[in-house]
Amino acid sequence: MTVGSGARVTRPIDPTRSGYIFAGWYREFACLNAWDFSADTVAANVTLYAKWSLAIETPTYAVTFNSQGGSIVQPVIVNVTSGSRITKPAIDPTRAGYVFGGWHREPACWTAWDFSTDTVTANVILYAKWTPISNTNPPVTVVTPVNSGGGGCDAGIGSVVMLALMAGVVAAQKRK
Repeated sequence: MTVGSGARVTRPIDPTRSGYIFAGWYREFACLNAWDFSADTVAANVTLYAKWSLAIETPTYAVTFNSQGGSIVQPVIVNVTSGSRITKPAIDPTRAGYVFGGWHREPACWTAWDFSTDTVTANVILYAKWTPISNTNPPVTVVTPVNSGGGGCDAGIGSVVMLALMAGVVAAQKRK
């Protein structure tokens, strides 16, 4: 590149080198004094030297969300750098007849994943925990009123069984 004396040099496109990170242009081979393209001017022939830093790659891992028969969550797979925390999917999965109980480290759901503290250090599959919805209401029994045998409904004779559903419990009451 040729420039006139006292002119500024246009910054070239950053070079690339496999296994290294470009760290700037310098005035000398030892890379002690960086060239400032916005202020430095050329007074004589100048050679600029590229400074390189060894690239230390942080491994990345895949985190997969397995809903174990529930609806698919988005995203299904997240790629994160080692040592990072992950964000819980925005929407919990659903499954007919079950309640979602969080994300766990193993299919049997023994160990819950704590999104606020757990970090990813290897490929991880998180499994949805499901608890069946139990039927807390006992079966309803239909009882036919019994009378004294007079052929009609005689509220004054015999007993009438009344059914009342309160909080899922069948209550029977005998009238005198």
